[in-house]
Amino acid sequence: MLRQPSFQGAMGVLAIAGLASACTSRASIEEIESESQEPLVGVANAVMLDAAGNQVALVRFGQHSVGSRVQITATGLSTGIHAFHVHANNDPTNGDGCIGPTFVSADGHYNPAAVTHPNHAGDMPVVFFSAGSPNFGFANFITSNFTPDEVKGRVVILHALADNCANIPERYTAAGVPGPDATSLATGDAGGRVACGVITD
Repeated sequence: MLRQPSFQGAMGVLAIAGLASACTSRASIEEIESESQEPLVGVANAVMLDAAGNQVALVRFGQHSVGSRVQITATGLSTGIHAFHVHANNDPTNGDGCIGPTFVSADGHYNPAAVTHPNHAGDMPVVFFSAGSPNFGFANFITSNFTPDEVKGRVVILHALADNCANIPERYTAAGVPGPDATSLATGDAGGRVACGVITD
């Protein structure tokens, strides 16, 4: 069983992603903030394993008035920034769920609207892993990209690298560096899949 690490010095992330348009009724910032302080009760959950089968993270998906509150507590990955996504797990020809060591069975990002990265429903904030012993990562954020029920049966992935959100600044392209390529537009250049977990009740 993975023990909750101390959150002292942890990087907590509160991100409000994809809120409803200004043309529709939406919760006030104060309402969202007050709800985000409540203890998270996961109505959907994932236990993430690395390629060797070690448990490295717990993910909780709680109900929230705008969609989902997501919390990840993790340890054992390399220090630095790791991309964190919901993957579709919808192509049985690749297998199902989290088949190591590559986890290609998780398929691509959860993307019901068929848009480019970073606008996939499964695109989420990165997780920062601190230095030290043990090292750990922690993030707690809100998204309206999906409800907990919508991602049950999907898969969460932690990647080897940071997610650049397909952002290649104009100053680079002006210097002759190509803009976002197919890999950037699909994954944000997040690199290999280093941990995987199926989202269940």
